Amino acid sequence: MAFSVAGLAFSLVAIFSWGTALIPLKLASGKKNGVTLMTLGLSSGYLLSAGVAALVLHSVEELEWVSSGLIGGVLWGLGKILVTRAVAGAGLAAAQAIQCVFNIGAAFVAGVALFDEPASATSAVAVFLLMVGLVTIAVPCPPRCSALFASQLEPPEGLLGQTERETNKEHSEANSHLPHIAALGLAAVSGVLIGCQSVPFKLDKSEPSSWAYTISQSISQFTVIVIACGTLFVIERRRVLALQPVEEPRPPLIPRPDGILLALGGGVLLFVAAACSTTAVSLMGLSVAQPVAQLNMVVAGAWGIYGFHEVTNPLEIVRFFTGCVVAVAGAVVLQV
Repeated sequence: MAFSVAGLAFSLVAIFSWGTALIPLKLASGKKNGVTLMTLGLSSGYLLSAGVAALVLHSVEELEWVSSGLIGGVLWGLGKILVTRAVAGAGLAAAQAIQCVFNIGAAFVAGVALFDEPASATSAVAVFLLMVGLVTIAVPCPPRCSALFASQLEPPEGLLGQTERETNKEHSEANSHLPHIAALGLAAVSGVLIGCQSVPFKLDKSEPSSWAYTISQSISQFTVIVIACGTLFVIERRRVLALQPVEEPRPPLIPRPDGILLALGGGVLLFVAAACSTTAVSLMGLSVAQPVAQLNMVVAGAWGIYGFHEVTNPLEIVRFFTGCVVAVAGAVVLQV
C-alpha cells in the first residue's frame, strides 16, 4: 500500500493512547488490588467505551455487529491474559520485549502472506530495526540483563520495567530457568495473538468499518477476560486459604475496589487505541500499521522517565533514547 497521511495520523493516536493506557495502573500501584482485578477493570473500561461509541454511531448510521470482530476480540483477550501471566513469571522487561518482537513478526508475515502486501529487503530491514529498537528500550542494561534469565526477579515497578530491588539470590539456576522459559513462551504466543488481531478484519469480505469491528471486539474480549480472571481468582483464593492458619479470619471474597476507576480510564484509552489502530490497518496495511503501533513503548518509556522519574541512571536513559532512535528509524523506513 502507498504511504497514507491519514493512516499515519491514526497510527500516532493509537501509539499515544496505548503508551498512555498504563498510566492509570501506575497511579493505582499503591492501592489494594491485584493484577487480575486491574485487568478486569481495563477490559470493563474498553467495553463501556465501546457501548458509548455504539450509541453515538448508531444515531448517525445503522451499526451492525461484526462476526469477524468477535473473533478479533477473542485473540485480543487471550493475548492480554497470557501477557499478564508472562509478566508475573519473567518480569515486565523480558515479557514486553518478547511480546513486541513476535507481535511485529506475526503482523508482518500475515500481511505479506495472506494479503499480498508489498515486501522487500528494505521492509525486512525496517522490521528488524524496529524489533531491535524496542528490545533495546525494554531490556535493562547489564549486569541486570544477564541476570534476567539466570534468577527470578521480583515484580517490576515502572512503566519501563526497571526495578531497584535486588535479585533474589535464594533461587538456584536450575529452579529459575524453567519458569522464565515458560513465561517467555507465553509472551511469544501473546505477541502472535495480538499481532494477528486485525487479520479477521482484513479477511472479512463485507468490509466492515474499523469502528464497527472494534465495538464488536469489545464483547468477546470482555467475555474471555471475565472467564479467565474469574478462574484465576478462584485458583488464587483457594491457594491463599490453603496456606492460611485455620484460626485466622478469612480474607474478604471481593477485594477492595481501590484504583478500579483508574483502570476504567485506562480501558477507555485502550478502546481509542484499538479503533485507531484498526483504521490505520485499513489505510496502510497490516504489515505496516501493526508493527508501527508498537512504538507505544516509546511513549510509555517517556512517561516513565519524565512523568514519574522512574529512571535516573544516565546509562539507562542513553539506552532508552538509543532504542527510540533505532525503532523510529525502522518505522519510518517501513512506510517508505
